[in-house]
Amino acid sequence: MERVGRSSELVHRRHGFVESLTGALCGPALVAVGAAMSAAALVDLTGDGGASGELAVVSLATVGAGAFLWWMCRPPEKASRGDAMVAVSVTWLASSAAGALPFLAAGVLTNPDDALFESISGFTATGSTVISPLEGVDRGILFWRQTMQWLGGMGMVLLAVAVLPYLRVGGMELLAAEAPGPEVERLAPRLRDTAIRLWGVYALLTGLVAIGLLAAGTGLFDAVSHAFAALATGGFSPHDASVAYFDSAAVEIVLIFGMVAGGTNFALWASLLAGRPRAMLASGQLRWYLTMLVVVSVLVWMVGGSSTRLRDAVFTVTSLATTTGFATADYTTWSSAAQLLLIGVMLAGSMTGSTSGALKIMRVQVLAGFARRELIRARQPLRVLGLRVDGRPVPEAVVANVVAFVGLYFLTAVVSVVVVTALGSDIVTAIGGVVTTMGGVGPGVGEAGPSVTFEGFTRPARLVLAFDMLLGRLEIVPVLVTVTLLANRLREATGRRR
Repeated sequence: MERVGRSSELVHRRHGFVESLTGALCGPALVAVGAAMSAAALVDLTGDGGASGELAVVSLATVGAGAFLWWMCRPPEKASRGDAMVAVSVTWLASSAAGALPFLAAGVLTNPDDALFESISGFTATGSTVISPLEGVDRGILFWRQTMQWLGGMGMVLLAVAVLPYLRVGGMELLAAEAPGPEVERLAPRLRDTAIRLWGVYALLTGLVAIGLLAAGTGLFDAVSHAFAALATGGFSPHDASVAYFDSAAVEIVLIFGMVAGGTNFALWASLLAGRPRAMLASGQLRWYLTMLVVVSVLVWMVGGSSTRLRDAVFTVTSLATTTGFATADYTTWSSAAQLLLIGVMLAGSMTGSTSGALKIMRVQVLAGFARRELIRARQPLRVLGLRVDGRPVPEAVVANVVAFVGLYFLTAVVSVVVVTALGSDIVTAIGGVVTTMGGVGPGVGEAGPSVTFEGFTRPARLVLAFDMLLGRLEIVPVLVTVTLLANRLREATGRRR
């Protein structure tokens, strides 16, 4: 066995193959991205076909690069958790870089950093955009924006695992580095079967929402586009007015179902579809989630002001709590009390194991239990108390993970707000931009509201916000570990040259 390079993971050449966990993941992920570009090129032909050639060329290049990596790379026999985090982060960066190419090739965006922002926003299912206006953009490019969300919603690494029959090590570490929540649930003994089942449930629910939208009166293109965004809790729409374009209660009801479904733990959906509804009925986290949506919707309607309709309040709360970001009304015109409630649900998010971002309901439950326990311990120091969620004890390691994550989340948000403010934004807009990008919501408050794009931020500030999107989608630690390892490697290389 001959070593051919040094990196944070084990990289060897054996039997003509390169052992690289990063390459083994990037390969199938890029092939999937390239294949999706081909689908967008075909969709473009249903319009004027103005971007079909560019999409086809970029698709071939992306598939070719991915196929080469897929053929050349195999996972190493041994890989650490740090290796898994690096592999996941690089796979997401590579997918986002490839996803930016259609915008540049078609001339929709001319600055590479803007194209990367749009691509990262799509793959992380954030839904923030710098394209304005959307009306008049080639249909294939608009469909590509929607498809990026759908691929990234369930996860690029989960997609790669679903098609990697030879993945021997680090599988759960890979999913833990990508999955939105403190725990990863295995639905089958083989990890690949778990990935296939999750993608199957995801595709089925997406299809149901698309059929519902067709029945509600949208065209096929709009139905598929908005179904992709709803289940991915992404929020991109082919229309500048977002869902307000339809002005249809029926369309909003279908999309509310889609967003709620996307914000629900997909393991519960898998159990329900397998004929085991008891898991969904017994889920305390699901009850918290649905109760929050109902209670906050009513409160926002009550305090939002005379112009706030119940219909808009329900849709907006569902959209922001699930971190989707669809809009039917400009909530920045509502009362300050209503906006504070909306910021609260933006931070809380939905369930673990869903496609939504932000903190997640389970973490809120654990934090509430942790705070209660510490208050009791302040009065009774010798009392031994455990935490339970959904009737099950929560291991102390998970409690520590949650507390550390929340602390790191808010520390990162504060640093980002300071940087974005220093780069030219007012404090309210900076807070809104950081909260919405780290939470994967899309629209925020201030000048980052639902009726405007992110063009109001300076270009350096948009790069910071794009980094925040990746931090939020990969739950901070994998990205920070990757940056730390790369910085250490650069410092070592610099030291050797000296």
